[in-house]
Amino acid sequence: MEHWDNLWSTTEALSSFAEGEMAFGYKGAVADYWLSVFETQAEQAVVADLCCGNGVLLLAAASYASSAEKDFVLYGIDAAQVNFSAVKQQLAKLTPKVKAEFLDNTSIEKLPLVDQSLDLAISQFGFEYTDLDLSLTEVHRVLKSGASLCFIAHHPDSFISKDCQLGVNILHSLLDQCLYFDLAISLIELTLQLKQKAISPDQVPAFAQVNQALLSIMQQFNQSYQSDEAQEWFSDLFRQTAQAVLKSDAAALEAIKALKMNTGFHLQRLLQQQAVVLTPQRLDAKLAAKPGLFTSAVYTEIRNDDGLIGVAVKLTKI
Repeated sequence: MEHWDNLWSTTEALSSFAEGEMAFGYKGAVADYWLSVFETQAEQAVVADLCCGNGVLLLAAASYASSAEKDFVLYGIDAAQVNFSAVKQQLAKLTPKVKAEFLDNTSIEKLPLVDQSLDLAISQFGFEYTDLDLSLTEVHRVLKSGASLCFIAHHPDSFISKDCQLGVNILHSLLDQCLYFDLAISLIELTLQLKQKAISPDQVPAFAQVNQALLSIMQQFNQSYQSDEAQEWFSDLFRQTAQAVLKSDAAALEAIKALKMNTGFHLQRLLQQQAVVLTPQRLDAKLAAKPGLFTSAVYTEIRNDDGLIGVAVKLTKI
């Protein structure tokens, strides 16, 4: 969970699309799907956003409720440690106001909600990360009879999953194979030592060797990964590293260590995303093992001009 704590404590984005056009609000096919879900809800619906992250989906529900003058009661729930200040600021701008409560460090498999209290449970790229054997039963408990769980999940064939695999390859290579960040840290540490001794780096062969190794790695990646999609995974890392090496002071050393740590957390998130991708076959198997909870799942592919984004799932409580 530390890798998710890290994301929600370091990003200013409201969603896991941290660098994308939907970082602060859903658009296109994703927004259209959620609007179709919200429009089915009664005026005083109680709605829980599960695995809410920084709260972008809850904000979408609140914005709809405010504009439609519906009196939704909203819960944002996540197992990670989340600072909800950004979404709360956005909610405060809505007129009329919408009631919202946020719960972080809260397991989806053990929700602090009473039986049959929800009209709707929702999740965007989150519910598939839970222990489905437990969370399906728990969501069934808190939903009212006839109420639904609607979520969009990562699918192995989506362009997001394919980009995720590219990211895994690149970050794994930087961190574990060519030890790019370790070399940068060593170079800055060596520079600091030489400064203390008033020795010019030009007089130390080891300095030139490490510096050349770093430059070689950067050249190798730029030659091997020339697509825009690939360049996005490492170009900013290279820029930040180059800035730190040029400064080579104590602050730069701490910055590069933090960059290495955050990149490691990012790799963990990508690996987990690969592990939880959801197909209808996988979910149907889970549901078959728990008969009597939900009606048959309804699946909808969510697509945009780039291709498949994910698969939307609707489960209605029996």
